[in-house]
Amino acid sequence: MKRAWKILLLAAALILFFVAAAAYAQTTGFTKSDRQIINDYYKHLLGTLAPGSIDRAPLPPEMEQALKIGARLPIPLEKKAEPLPAKLESQLPFLGGEFRRYKVGRHVVLVKRSDWTIIDIIKDAGTK
Repeated sequence: MKRAWKILLLAAALILFFVAAAAYAQTTGFTKSDRQIINDYYKHLLGTLAPGSIDRAPLPPEMEQALKIGARLPIPLEKKAEPLPAKLESQLPFLGGEFRRYKVGRHVVLVKRSDWTIIDIIKDAGTK
């Protein structure tokens, strides 16, 4: 095989490795960078809106307790889950497969879409 082909094949293998590693890292939860981007986005959003225009009420206590990593997102919250805004999603790494990020009340959750299992959670996004 010519040298150029070997280099091209090696480069392609490295790219595939890094893409797979990034996808795997995302399935284990939010990275520190993801948390920073999400918190900054919601801090900015909360700072630009009128004080009374946002519902800051917490979820009912039984729903708050149900929000745990590894648990299933409760059905009432599943119905209220909102996809993150496109502007925010565009700043975060692409999630392949069945993983999605949602805003649930004041929290942001990473869930496995097939069974709504909570992979990770950012409690009170933008308020800390």
